[in-house]
Amino acid sequence: MSVNIVSERDPFRNYSHLVEIEESSRLLKIYRALADGSKDFLTQLALPPTADTSAPEYAEFARRLAECFLFDSPAARRVLDASPLQETETCKMPSNQDTCDTIASRRFRARAADGKEFEIELGVGRPIKCTDVDWRCGVTLKGLYNRLADARGGDSWQALMLAQGLAQQLLTAFVEDGGELMDMEDGLAVKVENVFSRGTH
Repeated sequence: MSVNIVSERDPFRNYSHLVEIEESSRLLKIYRALADGSKDFLTQLALPPTADTSAPEYAEFARRLAECFLFDSPAARRVLDASPLQETETCKMPSNQDTCDTIASRRFRARAADGKEFEIELGVGRPIKCTDVDWRCGVTLKGLYNRLADARGGDSWQALMLAQGLAQQLLTAFVEDGGELMDMEDGLAVKVENVFSRGTH
């Protein structure tokens, strides 16, 4: 099941948002649908356990879903700020995972649920200032995802934290789906939470 949510067109980013519902795992996945027909994965959210709109879980889900679209839409941010914002020349350039200015990375050995073994390279880029209230930060999971959309936040710190949060969320989902992560050097099992809380395995 999928539905297109068309954002207000931005002069530098011509894309819509594509929402997919994965019924078996109860996940809502959000992509950027680009003009060339390709799509970048943005994030995913667990569906609330109830359809009761008065439930706290439903309200939290709705809040997080709205934030995903607002943070990712430069047009929406300009409207909410109620003032004209000029993007920096650097931020006008399209996001390119192959030229991401990576500032930190980690490689893992991985084994998928079907037994296939491969390598995953996690990378987080340098936050880029788009406007005074809009920053973006590249994140990559090479070997697991071909392309991921940049994380966007209100300042450099938030953009960096959201990029790391997306990587943690996707690696956690990989493990929960039956995958395994192992250290490149000693082959020991890697706990995703340790990677992001202490930098160890």
